[in-house]
Amino acid sequence: MNNFDESPLVITEWLVPHLVDPRIRIVDVRWKSRFENGRGIGFDDFEEFMNGQIPGAVFARIAEDLSNPHVPFSDAFIDAEQFSKVMSQIRIDNKTHVIAYDDTGIPFGHLGYGGH
Repeated sequence: MNNFDESPLVITEWLVPHLVDPRIRIVDVRWKSRFENGRGIGFDDFEEFMNGQIPGAVFARIAEDLSNPHVPFSDAFIDAEQFSKVMSQIRIDNKTHVIAYDDTGIPFGHLGYGGH
C-alpha cells in the first residue's frame, strides 16, 4: 500500500499493479457544470466514463446520487446514512481504499494540496 500518511495522492506507476487488488476501489467522479437561470448546475459525465475509464473503475454519480436536493445550493453532500447506502452499492465499505479521479484539473483537482 501507499503510505497515505505522507500523501493521499497516488501515481500511475503505483496504481497499475494495484488494479486487481480487492481492497482498492477506483472511482470515476467526472462531472460537468452548466449555467441555467443564472445558477450553476452540476451534472454527472457518464458519457465520458463510457468513452474510457481506468480499468476496473466504477462511476460515482456525484450530482444524481450524492448531492442533497433539499438544500438551496448545489453540490452539498447527502447525509451519512444515505452516503453509506450509495457507497455500498458500488462495493465500498470502511475497509476499502478509494482511489477517486476526475478530469477537472486546476483548481478543483488540486484543492487542499498547495495548488501544485
